[in-house]
Amino acid sequence: MRIGHILHLSGMNRDTYNSLARRGHLSFMANRFGDDEDRSLTAAHALALVAFQTLRSIPVEVSAAHEAVSESWSDIVRTTGLSQEAPKSHLCGVRINDIGVRDTWGWPHPKSKGGKPIADASVDLVQLWKGLQPAIALLDKNDQSVDDGKQEA
Repeated sequence: MRIGHILHLSGMNRDTYNSLARRGHLSFMANRFGDDEDRSLTAAHALALVAFQTLRSIPVEVSAAHEAVSESWSDIVRTTGLSQEAPKSHLCGVRINDIGVRDTWGWPHPKSKGGKPIADASVDLVQLWKGLQPAIALLDKNDQSVDDGKQEA
């Protein structure tokens, strides 16, 4: 998957992406899979950037959205099917837990004892993934039709 595809899926423009990346708010986009030869961007990267953008639209601060997506990376990978393990949590976001400490979904504070959060701002990774799949399939279909080596300049 190309970065242009991921930007299209997330609705983020390239200038915003570059600015956020320079400031270190998109470090999760550097995560790669596979061997040294094939270390490209995947559907997990698309889901991560869409989750980031969705959190930003709530609005969650940039640094908090970055932290939430980074800490939910393993669940993002599992949600997209790149890992056979079940996700620990289908939510990605930040919350103020029952003891008043800000934390991220999937990583409850040890003293919380499972109490309900006081406040939260999260996105459902499963729902985002369901919404992304048709668009990703369409991008993959269009890519195969134009990348056959017969393009005209």
